[in-house]
Amino acid sequence: MTVVAQNKIAEQKTKQTEAKMTDDERFSLITSLVGYVPTLGIPKDNRIPNNILMSAGYTPGIPRLGIPNIQSTDASMGVTNPGYRPDDKNPGETKTVKLTMDKRIIADFNWKTQSWEIKKGDYTFALGKSSTDLSNRITIKMKEKTFKD
Repeated sequence: MTVVAQNKIAEQKTKQTEAKMTDDERFSLITSLVGYVPTLGIPKDNRIPNNILMSAGYTPGIPRLGIPNIQSTDASMGVTNPGYRPDDKNPGETKTVKLTMDKRIIADFNWKTQSWEIKKGDYTFALGKSSTDLSNRITIKMKEKTFKD
């Protein structure tokens, strides 16, 4: 019963928000700006704020309606892109790399407080050769945290 009630509330909120939108705002949410891809000659789009990490796509939010910015991810672009990087010249070579993750990936957006919330608990991250071979895993314990965009 709780899920049904939550779905109806979400549906109501969606309809109310959409009714307040201009046509320009509606159309702005169906496109995404591609992030910086230097190896393909794609420069950073000036419409993407400097404090936003590069990703497969970025859609500016609509602050007056409480719609947050949307960042899209694509594992093949965000984690690896074999054959397109200058450092892929030596197959079998190993390197240590640092992967940076935006904390919003594990957070939920709270519409009432207009903030992001990370729930307390264990979060497991996996890395591997493909989505079917995730041989490297790490689990981290997170404290509850609330933050603004």
